Amino acid sequence: MQELLSISENNYDLEKFNSDWEEVRSFIRTEGLDGIELVFANNSDGAVQPKNLVKSVHLPIWPGWTKPWMEPQSVPIDCDPFELATYYCASTPEKLQDSFCRNLERAADFAASYAVVHVSHLELGDVFTQSCRYGSSEILLAVASFFNTLCSGYPSGEPPVTLAFENLWTCGLTFRSSEEVEYFTELLTFDNWMFVLDTGHLMNGLNVKNESEGIQKILRTLGLLSGETMKKIRAVHFHCSTSGEYQKTHLPRNPPASFSTMSYREKVKILSRYRRNIDEHLPFSDSACREIIGMIHPDFLVHELVARTRYELHQAIQQQKSLLGSLDYDQ
Repeated sequence: MQELLSISENNYDLEKFNSDWEEVRSFIRTEGLDGIELVFANNSDGAVQPKNLVKSVHLPIWPGWTKPWMEPQSVPIDCDPFELATYYCASTPEKLQDSFCRNLERAADFAASYAVVHVSHLELGDVFTQSCRYGSSEILLAVASFFNTLCSGYPSGEPPVTLAFENLWTCGLTFRSSEEVEYFTELLTFDNWMFVLDTGHLMNGLNVKNESEGIQKILRTLGLLSGETMKKIRAVHFHCSTSGEYQKTHLPRNPPASFSTMSYREKVKILSRYRRNIDEHLPFSDSACREIIGMIHPDFLVHELVARTRYELHQAIQQQKSLLGSLDYDQ
């Protein structure tokens, strides 16, 4: 099993390393990790080339990327360029495919073991209402349809890098329903894909109030998945989130009264605070967390942690590594 660190091309991650990839490389070596999972920026120009450091990639995070595929007419003709680039990804189905192709080919250029993609759709107001414009089956069908079409354009109908489908707590792929997972996998017409289990995202959807409860709920939820699904979970984004009480008592159930008239940037600024409190990205502190890894036997464990400083990140990584111990989790 390889242990990686999730790190983004964005400044909020790189500034801890003085925007120097050699400092990142030194940090990875000191922490006893095997490399990084590089999160592509929405507006990356491809200039960053820490190639022998990158083991996997995470495609840019576009919360509304399925909309240009499902309902291209809903993307405003005069859409703010920033909103188009960071929320929708593209204005038409053709441009959406072009963008994903460029990112997948960049991932292949890194010789990445896999490229992570979110199987979800988020309307900005859904953060408050915790409802979904589209049902999970609609989103799963749209994502499968998109990638089936995209991959059909590649040789042998397979993507240039393994697609890694990640769970979120909103509608889409959540891992909370074995039937929905199997529905999704049966729709896929190509073979070069896998699953990524994000432990914090799963906890966010399970009304977790403390870490011990969260670990046991994850184990019970995984126990309901089929053997074939479990085999397909080849990577784990490893972090803890116990925001169940916050979601229940502190998250407003409706957007602010002026939300609908705010600019996209203003909405994102408000939402980012709430999302940080929901999706905590904390290090585990309970040694029972190793049971999750023991149950899955992943090829990759990605420490996906939020830290303000390099030292805080070091502490968080070493805390999780100490809980995992020296057991050999290789299959």
